Amino acid sequence: MSKMKVLESSGIECLQLDVANADSITKVIQFLERACLGKLDILVNNAGLWLETPALDIEMSMIKAMFEVNVFGPMEMVRQCTPLLFKAKGSIVNISSILAIMPYPMTSAYNASKAALAQYSETLRLELEPLDIRVLTIMSGQVSNNLVRAPRLNEGSIYKSLEPMLVQRARGYAGPLKSWVIAYAMSG
Repeated sequence: MSKMKVLESSGIECLQLDVANADSITKVIQFLERACLGKLDILVNNAGLWLETPALDIEMSMIKAMFEVNVFGPMEMVRQCTPLLFKAKGSIVNISSILAIMPYPMTSAYNASKAALAQYSETLRLELEPLDIRVLTIMSGQVSNNLVRAPRLNEGSIYKSLEPMLVQRARGYAGPLKSWVIAYAMSG
């Protein structure tokens, strides 16, 4: 929270929001209705949950949690903010990921959630255009953040023997994985 304190000391009002909690969203929207005089110029959906785990190892509860934050949270934010955006002829910015269209191993649930957000966002753009609300989908690449770490492997994972290589890849070192990918691609 120290970064929020820095912003607050600059005169920026910071609100705590859990996009996976409809009550939390409603409270923030009620505050915005009062503070912004019923108008909202821009909504940026940037909350995200990342999990680097093989598709065969990931638990369904983790997939559901990821979709709750990465897809359903932004959908609820849009649903509740649209009346305020309409009055301001505002804009919606949804932060998706290049992984929505470029699959990356060990991130199947994240890739799927960002693909869902991207498709929702593009459809929303078409639906809100006649109402003069702009929608922008940002397909960001890898950025420095606290989300990306080494993949989580279950104890019995069939990928356990590859764990050292996967840890190196998470740190930005392609090493033998790069050679394996090239060899695989050239094998036809």
